[in-house]
Formats: sequence, structure tokens, C-alpha cells
Amino acid sequence: MEVLDDPTLGGGPRHSAEILEEYLDEHDAQALIAAADQFANRAVFKRLGFLVESLRLDAPGVVDESLKRLSSGVSSLDPGAPSKGHIDRRWRLRVNATLGAEGHS
Repeated sequence: MEVLDDPTLGGGPRHSAEILEEYLDEHDAQALIAAADQFANRAVFKRLGFLVESLRLDAPGVVDESLKRLSSGVSSLDPGAPSKGHIDRRWRLRVNATLGAEGHS
């Protein structure tokens, strides 16, 4: 979960997405919400929900629970990257990085 709080710890959003996919292969999706609740940084929920939705991951309830916990401001998908890219209004997230070869932005 730390990689969603600070994506630079995990090598950026693309690698964070890979970690999330592997985690969900082995663990309960609701554990992600409980873990994310431990962070003061609400951008964690923006990144978590956005990644689950964009990558169409099997994570029942995560999108709905993440939407309930969003902060009001706009955060960046990759806080270490330039502030360019479109703003996903649903997630209040500046999409300033790509997630993979599939073309997900």
C-alpha cells in the first residue's frame, strides 16, 4: 500500500499497478481498503480506485469504497512526474503517467 501513498517507492505508477495486480491474485480486495484507511494521505484512494477501474481488476467493492473516501483536491497519479496530462474528474486525479503497453493512461 505504501506504493500508492508514494509511487516513487515502487518505481512509479506502472510498477505500482503491477504490484496491485499481483496482490489481488492472492489476497482479499477488502484488505486494500483497510490498509489504505491507515494512511492520512487520501490520494491513496484516488490512485487505488483509478488503477482498479482502469485496469479492470477483480476487486469487489474497492471502487465504491475508494470513491467514498476521496479528498476534494486534485492529486497526481505520479507525484514525481511533471504536472501534465488530463484530469480524471471522477477520481480527482491528474493522469500524468501511463500504466503499460496496453495503452492505459
